Amino acid sequence: MKTPSPLSSRPVSSVYASPVAAAGRVYVTSRDGVTQVFSHADPEPRMLAVNRLDDTFSASAALVDRELFLRGERFLYCCAEE
Repeated sequence: MKTPSPLSSRPVSSVYASPVAAAGRVYVTSRDGVTQVFSHADPEPRMLAVNRLDDTFSASAALVDRELFLRGERFLYCCAEE
């Protein structure tokens, strides 16, 4: 996980999938595999994390319990805390 940066310095672009939200966070995944995590519960939205997968994404993420599923063109990914 990379250090969060100001919201305005990393615009979301090339997004086909719908954003998904849970636990006070919004997840936005771009076509080029970058998932940006924004705060939803704070008075001002802020970027919490930026994560990258080496794949192309068009489908919306699916949230199940405490897992985030992402369907890339090559693989199905499951992201969860250990």
